[in-house]
Amino acid sequence: MTLSQASAGSTLAEGYSASVVDGSIETGFRMFTIYSLEKACSQPHMPVSLVAKDLELDVGDTFTLSKLLVNALDDNGEFIPSVPIVITGEVDSNVIYHDPAFDQESYVARHAGSVSFAVVYLCPSAQPVKTEFRIHVRSKSGLLPPRSSFQEGQS
Repeated sequence: MTLSQASAGSTLAEGYSASVVDGSIETGFRMFTIYSLEKACSQPHMPVSLVAKDLELDVGDTFTLSKLLVNALDDNGEFIPSVPIVITGEVDSNVIYHDPAFDQESYVARHAGSVSFAVVYLCPSAQPVKTEFRIHVRSKSGLLPPRSSFQEGQS
């Protein structure tokens, strides 16, 4: 399976699933090359499932995708540390805001709502290994944070 077959939307980050159970993940905009991915995919155990926990934020929170909790599991349900993954989806700028000119990995929770993304095992496997997670942004007032939190003219 290729990345294009497994993903829906844009690639937001590449990285590794948690290195310890329920630990945070390691992400970067471009972590793998052909050579580093080959080495990363040479581990002895292949996951059959990924488990991602939803992320809950308040309007105005700044976050990176490395805050996500993604566990890889083998066919016995046992945890497998640090498998190569890619996070894909479409950023809804009404809910979360991303300015790649400022920082490739930072987002701001902009307005109450939810967005869905996918986490996909990046190495070739017999069947797609994929899961989804949601980022939920909550606001007691339902108001946007002060305009100074964003660059003028961006949506």
